[in-house]
Order: sequence, then structure tokens, then C-alpha cells
Amino acid sequence: MYYLVLGLCLFIVMMTVKFFYNNKWQYKSIFLPTFIMAFFITWIVLEILAVHYGRNTQYFYDGAILLNSFTQDILLASLCMATVATTLVYLFLWIVRSN
Repeated sequence: MYYLVLGLCLFIVMMTVKFFYNNKWQYKSIFLPTFIMAFFITWIVLEILAVHYGRNTQYFYDGAILLNSFTQDILLASLCMATVATTLVYLFLWIVRSN
């Protein structure tokens, strides 16, 4: 199952690169949309999985930002996955354009 998910992620990254390549986007204009899209998709998937497994995520309490450890882990994982996805998109796009 792990290899199937990895293959699906790489397929999505390659389709994103193909979209950027065909529309001739510049390098500097792809970072922010790719990072934001990857961050929010990962964050939403992890939130859905947390609810499914009965974990409690807490972002705010009495008007103040109060993150529990599980919520911090979700945000850190989303940040890391968004960074990796953005780096892969940039790297693959650079490889495709250099040939």
C-alpha cells in the first residue's frame, strides 16, 4: 500500500510539473501556489485521519491560540510535506526544461 501511495504522489507531482511546463510558468511564480496547495491538502487529510482515529486536535481555546501536541505534529508534518512537494516540483520542472 505504501508503494501505491508513493506512486500516486509522484504521479500528482509529475502532472503538476506538466501543467507548469505546458503553460510556461516562471520558476518564481510556482513556489507559492504549490506550497499552499500541498500544505492545505496534507493538513486536511491529516485532520480527517485524526477524526477517524478518535484523536483530538485543538487550535484555539478561550480566544487564544493553544495547540496541543497532536496538532503541532499535524502542522509540522504538513509543513514538511509542502516543502518536499515544492522542492520536487521545482526539481522536476528544472530537469524537464533543461533537456
